[in-house]
Amino acid sequence: HAIVGLNVKYDPLHKVTIIPRGMSLGSTMFLPEKDRVSISRSFLLDELVISMGGRVAEELFLPDICTGARQDLAQATKLAHAMVCEWGMSEELGPRTFGHNEELVFLGREVNRTQDYSEATALRIDEEVTKILSTAHDKAHAVLEANRDAVDKLVVELLEKETVTGADAEDIVKHGRVRSPEERGDATPPPPLPA
Repeated sequence: HAIVGLNVKYDPLHKVTIIPRGMSLGSTMFLPEKDRVSISRSFLLDELVISMGGRVAEELFLPDICTGARQDLAQATKLAHAMVCEWGMSEELGPRTFGHNEELVFLGREVNRTQDYSEATALRIDEEVTKILSTAHDKAHAVLEANRDAVDKLVVELLEKETVTGADAEDIVKHGRVRSPEERGDATPPPPLPA
């Protein structure tokens, strides 16, 4: 996720960790630079590409895929479906919504969703969601394939430190290594010597 996120137009990378928490086997955290009232289609598409990073990494670097990307895939599918059905962001189906919620919530779950479209349209929605997700998968694959060396170096850094800052991960992608604070220009000059 981190390598892909650093290669698309997305929020700045805050940190990456391989420390498992809850159902997560590790986390990649991005922090927005400012509040958002609305989100662009291109931003959402890049978010989908980042979401596919975990599954693509399994495909490229492990002997077999596993269940580790389950949550990423579920969130990506939900987001792609919202893009098509709620926000009119489908090139194929055009600027309209499909179905509507009754806005009844019970224990945090949607109670009633009305389908106001035909089965043929439902099939087209499924095809469009699949197309959006496949395109995101292919883009994540291209990014990780082009950055194999950076992935290997970030893995080594994470195995050693367990948590890597966004700045260190960005150094690995751009410079092939973590630069020193002096090289980054982050170094605080030493205090002047007393006279």
